[in-house]
Amino acid sequence: MFDLPDKIKDLISDEKYSFDNVGMSDSTVILFQDKILKIQTISEESNNEYHVMEWLQNKLPVPMVLGFEKDEERNYLLMTKVSGEMSCSEKYMEKPEQLVSQLAEGIKMLWEMDMCNCPFICNLDKKLEMAKYNVYKNLVDIDNVESDTFGVNGFGSPKILLDWLIRNKPDEELVFSHGDFCLPNIFFNDEKVSGYID
Repeated sequence: MFDLPDKIKDLISDEKYSFDNVGMSDSTVILFQDKILKIQTISEESNNEYHVMEWLQNKLPVPMVLGFEKDEERNYLLMTKVSGEMSCSEKYMEKPEQLVSQLAEGIKMLWEMDMCNCPFICNLDKKLEMAKYNVYKNLVDIDNVESDTFGVNGFGSPKILLDWLIRNKPDEELVFSHGDFCLPNIFFNDEKVSGYID
């Protein structure tokens, strides 16, 4: 498979696996029967994913962390699979009105969570700081944006867009949110949210 840390190898043993190709993340996601191994380049975001998941245990339906290791370049997060099906499965996509209602309930669950003692703040100032880093380090993938974001009817460059966002930053009310609330990251059992991933 991969050159994995010994503790992770011990936890997965010789179980059969496959690779998950859903989504646009640069992570490597390995699927086992009842667990998932996510391998990511070390970053603030990948470090936080582990800590956020630990903090959310018994607060929201998220995977349970089975192991977390790192080497010089990568984080290895082994976790349980959440129950249910992705909200983008055919079963839910065939009923769009019901799907929207269920997704709205999923957002409400996040917003209603008690944020007391939440150690993870990712407000607009933090997001703009991250965007600034990406812009000035030339890490913005302008080939993978909405077609009218840049160009004739859009912004002249990522730097111009960043400056506009800073000047037009709205007031905000802090709630707990999901950084990537999209269909593959929300799971349902029948009509209820059964899990949040990523």
